[in-house]
Amino acid sequence: MYREEVKYDARRKDHIKTEDPVFVAIRKTKKTKDHARYSRACSCLRALTSDDPGHQKLLSDIVLSSDDSIEKKKRKADELKLWAGSFLEKYEGRRPKRITIREMSSRWGSCSSSGNISLNLYLYEVDESLREYVLIHELSHLYQMNHSPLFWNKVSEICPDYRERRKALRKYRLPGKR
Repeated sequence: MYREEVKYDARRKDHIKTEDPVFVAIRKTKKTKDHARYSRACSCLRALTSDDPGHQKLLSDIVLSSDDSIEKKKRKADELKLWAGSFLEKYEGRRPKRITIREMSSRWGSCSSSGNISLNLYLYEVDESLREYVLIHELSHLYQMNHSPLFWNKVSEICPDYRERRKALRKYRLPGKR
């Protein structure tokens, strides 16, 4: 993966102005030229700020940044734990034994057979409704440890629009996931 830092350039109309530098991950091939990588990064940024459905397919190339300091990651993990705790206060169902926040490269969350739930630190970066979906998904594994129709029925009891949320979550890619 090649990480490109894209900043605003007043000389070019197609660049997008951002407060902080934005890092976009782009697959690097032998044929890729520097200009092509930079152009692709700008296209991905335009897709993020555009309402045009044609730009939405570019979002699959956006990878969440993993450049945070340790202190920032701890703060995000603490905030996610507080959020999960407040969600569980309203939740009426089986409770996990423990919720941990980890930096995972390929999953948004997991549930062990012993009843422990792990949530990905990068959930901090996504919309709260998508966070809720991931937590509901993992809580439903406390009833069914598979993805059978019974499992999806349990998910839909708590989150009737889970299909839309699941689809929206697929627009994000985790660092390290190809």
